[in-house]
Amino acid sequence: MAKNQIRSEQFRDGEAVKRADLVVAGAAGTNVIAKVLQGLGILLSSSGVDAGTGDVTITNSAVFESLQNFDIGGPVTIAARAAVASRSTGRITRASAAAVSGLSHRMIGFTTAAIVDSATGPVQTSGILDGFSSLTATKRYFLDTGLGAIIPETSIGSLSGGQYVVPVGWAISATKLLIQIGEPILIA
Repeated sequence: MAKNQIRSEQFRDGEAVKRADLVVAGAAGTNVIAKVLQGLGILLSSSGVDAGTGDVTITNSAVFESLQNFDIGGPVTIAARAAVASRSTGRITRASAAAVSGLSHRMIGFTTAAIVDSATGPVQTSGILDGFSSLTATKRYFLDTGLGAIIPETSIGSLSGGQYVVPVGWAISATKLLIQIGEPILIA
């Protein structure tokens, strides 16, 4: 069935869209697609002399993460895929939604591998991170009170006064999280 609207999620999720899939109402030489914005995991390339002319290829780049190395500098090992926060010393530790820790304010991302005691390791601050287990696709995830843990939107009711609701991203599959860290909101 021909389409007259294509959502960016179709490209990011790897869904193929071909010319035959599109509604073409104009004569030869007219635009088939009026506007596609590059960004958020979508790259554009074209074979025409001018940008966006000729055969235009839309590619799922979905690897637009920021990956940085941080020192934990403490007597703890941080597991892979743990939510982490920055300390005032510039080092990292496991993040928590508990207000007493103050670590919800400084959540910066997720470890991509385990970081052993007093070592330096990789932290992904944006983009799509694979390697989680049991996420529910299309659900938004939030920081939990457990150190380094996250919970689905259906569980944020378990947070109580004095704790923070901190959005951390969206599950795009059972193992992949699109990291989108939001501002912490204090629960009264």
